Amino acid sequence: MPEKRAGGRTGMATDARRRTTVEPWRSLTAFAVMLDFVLAFKVEGVGTWALAVTLVLHWCCMGVMPFAPRLGGWLTVAGFAVVAVACPAMLPMLCAGTCVALAVMAQRSGRLLELCAALIASYGGVLLGRTLADGADAGIAPADMLMIVCATASMGVSLLFRWRRESVRETENRVRREGLDRDRRIAVQMHDALTNDMSYIAAVGERHADTESGEVADDVVNDASVGGDVDAWRSVIRRAQASSRSMHGIIRALAREDDTVAGDHASSETSSTTELTTLAALQERDLADAGFSGCVSVRDDRALPDVLPPQVDDEVRSLLLELASNVRRHADRGCEYRIVVTIRPSGVEISQSDAVVVADARTVPALADDRGGLGLAWHARRVIALGGTFDHSADDGLWVLYARIPLEENTQIGQN
Repeated sequence: MPEKRAGGRTGMATDARRRTTVEPWRSLTAFAVMLDFVLAFKVEGVGTWALAVTLVLHWCCMGVMPFAPRLGGWLTVAGFAVVAVACPAMLPMLCAGTCVALAVMAQRSGRLLELCAALIASYGGVLLGRTLADGADAGIAPADMLMIVCATASMGVSLLFRWRRESVRETENRVRREGLDRDRRIAVQMHDALTNDMSYIAAVGERHADTESGEVADDVVNDASVGGDVDAWRSVIRRAQASSRSMHGIIRALAREDDTVAGDHASSETSSTTELTTLAALQERDLADAGFSGCVSVRDDRALPDVLPPQVDDEVRSLLLELASNVRRHADRGCEYRIVVTIRPSGVEISQSDAVVVADARTVPALADDRGGLGLAWHARRVIALGGTFDHSADDGLWVLYARIPLEENTQIGQN
């Protein structure tokens, strides 16, 4: 996650609440500065033009401080120093304002310094209160007090909201680190439990294929059944190797070594139509090897075939594999199946139809909820999350599925 987005929606909501809460205090502070400026000239007057200019700069700096804490704070402290030299009688009020300016400048410097800054600002308010209680500057007392209180409140509210956002960010970072550690542990377990088995299956398949191939060459060249056994073993090898590649891609993604989830994902410069057509042909051949008749086809009706948005491309691939798997698990070998992927300018449509075996006919409506929610149920949620539709039905042993994923809005998301 990029740094500017750290904190997620919770952080953005906290920022919005902070702005809504702090802005009134900042506006009141600026108003108090202007009021203090007017009353000072009207009630007390100014002895010299030099002092008048100095006071004007001083109040301007105080007005900037609520909106630009660092710059306003430095300018205010510098202005206070000049005013204190020019008019020592204003020193008590200047001390209080200096405390507030230093407190504002200490923001974003660490919580310890910020707490000290809050105490300094509070001390400034107390100091001003004692000065006013002694009768000094009675004419501008309300404006002075309002200015100090508003500036201190603005700073305090800003600190509270910023501390809250930092706490949320720390919690999210901790949860993210825990998730990364969990994914890495899962990757290690998958590697140990599955990839070794895939390698074993491929090795055994190669040995049997070589053995059967030798028998065909030496003894039974005209025996079609033996040649069929060789093709079956070759199919097992291809599936084991493809599964191993996909598994390694998933492991890399879990270990955050690669953003690609599927091991067979090709370069983004290759047309999605070409890749999907190749994948469909492989699935159709594997289903034929398993004794199923039918077709898996891909059609692109766009004028210029191009890559699909990544999130759409991943879902179409995954759903295509899931549908082919469901044909193997539930379809009747005596009837034809049909899986069609149609890419249009407005969206991608995926349809499937096949006849299910009698034993499955009673349980087909539950197909979308099988495998612990990791089968069609997961794909339905994913398609809907992409703004699409997902429907299926089973009547008289005929299974029909239709899904559509829009392209326009997902293309905009991919570009962002």
